[in-house]
Amino acid sequence: MAYLNYFGQVMPTTPWSSNVITGSRLAEDAATTLMGTAGSDNIVPKAVLNLAGGAGDDGYQYVTSATRVIEAAGQGTDTLFVSGDYAMPANVENLTIWYARAVIGNALGNLIIGSSGNQTINGGGGNDLLQGKGGNDVFRFDAGSGHDVISDFATSGADADMVRLAGYSHYISFAQVKAAMTQNGSDVILQLDGNDAIKFTGHGIADFRAENFELGLDRSTLKLTFNEDFNALSLWNGSTGTWRTNFGNDYNPDALSTRTLNDEQEIYIDPMMKGTGTSPIGISPFSVSDGVLTITAAPTPDSLKPVLYDMDYVSGLLTTKQSFAQQYGYFEARMDVPSGKGMWPAFWLLPANGDWPPEIDVMENYGAGQTSFTVHSNSTGVETQAYSFDFDPNVAEGFHTYGVLWNEAKIVWYLDGVEIYEQPTPPDLNQPMYMLLNLAVAKEAQPGMTGELKIDYVRAYTVDPSMANVQKLIGTSANDSYTVTSSGDRITELAGGGTDSVIAKADYVLPDNVEKLTLSGTAISGTGNALANNITGNALDNRLTGLGGNDTLNGGAGADLMTGGAGNDSYYVDNAGDRIVELAGEGTDSVFATVDYNLSAEVENLTLTGNALRGIGNDRANSITGNALDNELQGGGGNDMLKGGAGADRMIGGAGNDNYYVDNAGDTIVELSGEGTDSVSASVSFTLSSNVENLTLTGAAVRGTGNDRPNMMTGNDLDNILEGLSGNDTMKGGAGADTLIGGAGNDSMTGGTGSDMFVFAPGFGKDVVTDFDVAADQIDWSALSAANILPLISATSVGSLVVFGTDSIAFQGVTPDQLLDHHIF
Repeated sequence: MAYLNYFGQVMPTTPWSSNVITGSRLAEDAATTLMGTAGSDNIVPKAVLNLAGGAGDDGYQYVTSATRVIEAAGQGTDTLFVSGDYAMPANVENLTIWYARAVIGNALGNLIIGSSGNQTINGGGGNDLLQGKGGNDVFRFDAGSGHDVISDFATSGADADMVRLAGYSHYISFAQVKAAMTQNGSDVILQLDGNDAIKFTGHGIADFRAENFELGLDRSTLKLTFNEDFNALSLWNGSTGTWRTNFGNDYNPDALSTRTLNDEQEIYIDPMMKGTGTSPIGISPFSVSDGVLTITAAPTPDSLKPVLYDMDYVSGLLTTKQSFAQQYGYFEARMDVPSGKGMWPAFWLLPANGDWPPEIDVMENYGAGQTSFTVHSNSTGVETQAYSFDFDPNVAEGFHTYGVLWNEAKIVWYLDGVEIYEQPTPPDLNQPMYMLLNLAVAKEAQPGMTGELKIDYVRAYTVDPSMANVQKLIGTSANDSYTVTSSGDRITELAGGGTDSVIAKADYVLPDNVEKLTLSGTAISGTGNALANNITGNALDNRLTGLGGNDTLNGGAGADLMTGGAGNDSYYVDNAGDRIVELAGEGTDSVFATVDYNLSAEVENLTLTGNALRGIGNDRANSITGNALDNELQGGGGNDMLKGGAGADRMIGGAGNDNYYVDNAGDTIVELSGEGTDSVSASVSFTLSSNVENLTLTGAAVRGTGNDRPNMMTGNDLDNILEGLSGNDTMKGGAGADTLIGGAGNDSMTGGTGSDMFVFAPGFGKDVVTDFDVAADQIDWSALSAANILPLISATSVGSLVVFGTDSIAFQGVTPDQLLDHHIF
């Protein structure tokens, strides 16, 4: 049977090979590598975890989550037969599920074939062909998933399948999805953003139902009731405060909590816990930095184990038991979970009246990309659980949002704003619930390991149906302006339809083909699209997200969080609390700051404006520019460019080969020994500070002075005076009548065009003059007390040599006779 991809091309498959290579059954051989041959192999790993098929079309059997498959590009068409959740490595083309709950493809065009069970299939990048083979399958699509085919999608019946539009959270209704569908012969094409599309073979548009799609959260009906941004940590003190640090009811910082019934290894402590003494023991699992709370689980110090019940780890728990509980609504946290097995972060809800069950686990993460979503109920008189599972190794990379929408009819879980699981609400889940966040340590944790759960925010909302009246707005080919009052308002713009703008009075995500977004009123969140967006906040603490394109983000007066995403993004910072998030490989980004500012990771450029005085870089190659004030600029690591501007600036390059631009006689430069080879371009006369190597005069600068380093000094078109001082210097005068004074050290001097003067004094070393012009240049050795120079000059193969004791000057291209008429005593 031939498998055809989206474009009708035959997908390559792996023939079944009779050359079977079987690994060792011994556990002690697990770390070895089972190698294939130069031909096609059928590899059976047994206990071996590392497999390398080599050239040929290789098949790998019984691949589990612990298996590492190694293939290089161009080594045939390879197929994995998996018996566990698996993310395909690079250079492997195809995968067949024997048993797995979830699999993920790679950047190639993969052929992924499921089994008769229920599974989640994610093709990854590339133009994939996906086949579920029975069961209630979920096909997940992220942004950049390519042009994919689902060849056996079941829209109804016992084996009905679903599509999860994980990378397209702005699709929040089936009507939107249906509008993006077109009929193409006997197939349906769902055209997603950019170049992404899904082909459902053998279907008509009318076959599809809302139940076939897991979509983004419709925030248009949500009303904020609880908002914790962790600018500080407010702990319950018995009468005020937001967060409790244990499971109890009374205020007692010495109360300890653990969950030994779950084989957990941690004990939860309060920062004020005193143990057996009268002062706190000095351990806090909580820290706050840049609006992010970190809960740290770490090994218990041996000296404290007696007062901490000999538990192996200390960690943190936070609950709103005394401050907030709510019946029904949407609950969400944005978190960065620890990677690796053993750390067990959770976000969950418990009844405010103390009953158990019920319980809603918004998320629990078990490491290795495994996350579960669970509801506990006692509606039948016996504790029961209903849960779903998600496998995604990327969930441990950076921040993700975890949410649950709970009403009297159903409970819906969301990951990064997209539905991931739904089930009916049990009858006993009808009471106010409070929120808990914790970092447990499971029995699988290795001795001595640590973990961090980072929490950006926690929010709760009620659902207000009266907010559901949304607008449906359709643009023209001109430059359109829209005003939206609800997150659910719909704008339709076609490509090439002008430059369009939205003023949003509610949180809003720009639809396709709209370029500009301005938040107003009580709007907090603004999100762009794949275009080069201009997104502007209001006076509140906004969250601006650019996504793709070269975006411009301006948060406004509040303490804003701005995330540019891919592209060369520009940020405007006007509040010391503004934060910028960029990841590696997301372009060259620039910040324009009216307040003192430290560049965050992966941001390259900083320009101070307004009243900002101080700018600090990071470990990237930064370009930092000051304003008209007296600035302090610090480069940090990397090869930085520092330009102070009109004021008398202090510039500190740090490690790396840094470049400085000096335009004020009061500018100062600080470099330490061993911090690279640094260069100054000066438009005013300037003396190099310690540990700076190179100087170039520009503009109206006349004089340049070196230091004790080997300097490279370059003049401009004016009549310059270059003085090297000590060190083996290289001096180039350029145009103009220049004076070159090498000083101590073995210097190389080039006068350039113009009538130049070369000046020597006692102890000048072994110098070289490379371009002495007998028609215009002169030599000043008046400080050397040599009344008769003739006996000191000798001819060489390249010119002349003048020797003064241990010092000498080599004149290239000049005879001794030519020198005698061009000196000054």
